[in-house]
Amino acid sequence: NQKAFCLERLGRQSEAIHCFRRSVQLAPGDAALREYLGQALAAAGRADEAIDTYREAFRLAPLRDGAPMALANTLMAQERWREAEAVLSELCARTPQHVRAWSARAECLLALGEPGEAARSVQLALETHPADAELLATLARAERAASQSQS
Repeated sequence: NQKAFCLERLGRQSEAIHCFRRSVQLAPGDAALREYLGQALAAAGRADEAIDTYREAFRLAPLRDGAPMALANTLMAQERWREAEAVLSELCARTPQHVRAWSARAECLLALGEPGEAARSVQLALETHPADAELLATLARAERAASQSQS
């Protein structure tokens, strides 16, 4: 793994991916290794492979937050909003304290043209994180979008 990380830092993505793939072959049940492979694939612009890799990491370790968040971010980068929102909904239900997941879910809902639902999602997160600046800013955007869609 250290070699793969070094190769990645040097910008040698193809070689880093090869090393991470080899590590996954040696430890097929290690979800963290799959997350690292997914990150390398995403950084190399291989989003579909990264998505598949994150899904497998999530399947292997459903209680880890890294894979679903990385999966959602990659889906969002591909503007696959509905898929990302589904992943984030599950993550929010399982880990209500995950502020970034709530905010990202609201971003997906805004992109899907559902500002009212985005605002409700953020309001739920604000119940446990009332002073979170990112959530407050997302809520303001969602409420602004909701009021514009009603007028």
